[in-house]
Amino acid sequence: MAKAEADLWLEGALFAVVRCSQDSSGQGLKLDQQSVVQQELLRTAKADEDSYLLFRKKAREARIADALDQSKIVNVAVAEAASSSVGSDRASAGNEADSSGCNSRAG
Repeated sequence: MAKAEADLWLEGALFAVVRCSQDSSGQGLKLDQQSVVQQELLRTAKADEDSYLLFRKKAREARIADALDQSKIVNVAVAEAASSSVGSDRASAGNEADSSGCNSRAG
């Protein structure tokens, strides 16, 4: 009778170990699946954040453009460097006078 009880206890213990092992395997698989879902959620959150930041930037640019339009300010990029045209206009005016014969020094 003692041997039968020992065998029954051993069988129960073995069953418990197998069941615990299966539970651990199931939990490991569940954790792996949750990890995949978490990574996907993180990627989605990052993409959503990038989209939101781009939206904010574009909205800010639109507000600035509207404010400039209301102020009648034109947003123009400078195509060439500024130069002093005062001296060059006088020099060309003097040259035109010389070629027409109306120069006061020609006398």
